[in-house]
Amino acid sequence: MVVEVRSDKRGTFEEGLYRLINCVIDYIEENLSEDLTIERLCSKSSYSQVHLQRIFYYSTGQTIGQYIKGRRVSRVAEALSQTTVSILEIAMQWGYESQEAFTRAFKSMYHLTPESTGD
Repeated sequence: MVVEVRSDKRGTFEEGLYRLINCVIDYIEENLSEDLTIERLCSKSSYSQVHLQRIFYYSTGQTIGQYIKGRRVSRVAEALSQTTVSILEIAMQWGYESQEAFTRAFKSMYHLTPESTGD
């Protein structure tokens, strides 16, 4: 996923940033159920933590951590709506350490508990 951002005849600086952010988002999406750290993303993108986080926030309006948390909660919510597997099992599959950790994240995003959305 190494992307170099340069302003030359192949594209503008902004286009390079757009490609970088798309590569980072693609990598996050492909590895969402794994342990994603800023360090891991930086090693894949060849950018420093500060620089990558600044570019990501400038481009998306969210920190990398907020983006990952939001996508995981969305994926777990989608999985819960399509199965009878327990909240705990699905939350663990998506990288949450406990049902309580997932419930807190879900509640902060949707202002509901996962249990209250059931049929």
